[in-house]
Amino acid sequence: SKRSTPGKMTVLLNSVLKAPGQKASIPHSPTPQPSSAPRIEDFRFLKALSKGAYGSVFLARNRTTGDLYAIKAIRKTQSQRKNTVSHALTERRILSLVRSPWVIGLYFAFQSDAFLFLVMEYAVGGDLGGLLRVYRRLPTPMVRFYAAELVAAVDLLHSNGIIHHDLKPENVLIGADGHIKLIDLGLAKMQSATPRLSPSSPPKRQTATYTDAAPLGTPDYMAPEIVRGEQYDRSVDLWALGCVLVELATGIPPFHAASPEAIFARILAGEWRQSSAALDIDDDLLSLCRDLLNPDPGKRPSIEDIKDHRFFEGIDWSSLRETLVPPFIPRPASDDD
Repeated sequence: SKRSTPGKMTVLLNSVLKAPGQKASIPHSPTPQPSSAPRIEDFRFLKALSKGAYGSVFLARNRTTGDLYAIKAIRKTQSQRKNTVSHALTERRILSLVRSPWVIGLYFAFQSDAFLFLVMEYAVGGDLGGLLRVYRRLPTPMVRFYAAELVAAVDLLHSNGIIHHDLKPENVLIGADGHIKLIDLGLAKMQSATPRLSPSSPPKRQTATYTDAAPLGTPDYMAPEIVRGEQYDRSVDLWALGCVLVELATGIPPFHAASPEAIFARILAGEWRQSSAALDIDDDLLSLCRDLLNPDPGKRPSIEDIKDHRFFEGIDWSSLRETLVPPFIPRPASDDD
């Protein structure tokens, strides 16, 4: 690979990423690593897991311990050319501070001459998008399970001043225990300079608003205020949540079209609300989706309102992971399956 030319951006990356990331408090964590900083030579790459706009993710095995990791490799030159260095730094910063089972764990962050590497927890169950491709559309009990866990995960971020900004099925992984973990926080907005994402952290509700120079995210899940280039707040995650729930229940995102421009036109036209009555989905779920997909961000429900919705009747929000039984638990043929 071509060596990148040192510059101000490279110096910034060196200063931020030179230290190993902090280990997240997740169950069944791999064997503790030596105190010395890891190198890419310490890992054997097995296969590609995914490829996104800001980097590729590979399954890798530590040559010494045999533990498996998901390693995101971000090419420096490409990141600088696309002006997305800040996205890598944002993701690294948030993941290194996470102390929650709802967000993927980060073990290390380091670099070579050409790449930045984020060494993360490996979630063997793949993502919700892959699960949906197998099922085509999920039955209502499965939608309720994943919806409840998504609400809890988004609540965790929002209560610590973080907007995910790119919530979609492909950014929701399924761990070995069948519970979800959020990934891809490169587009996230962080109100606090040093959030503490732990169960004992006091809530710091998101009040800040943001404006992007151009729409950022995945078109199918963008809130209308982002499409219009207006100020937005944490309610954009609730809009995206509504899109995800419709997709899980029907197999298709509510505003899907052949091109981003056509998707944006459908979002701004609000046509889904007029046609949603014809959808063959649970009435309570449809009611929740309509609330979430309100074009007026001020009229979308709060997290507390969502938890109180009749679609979630009987859910114990205080012990969600202990009381909800996952509808799908990965049964791999081998540890690297």
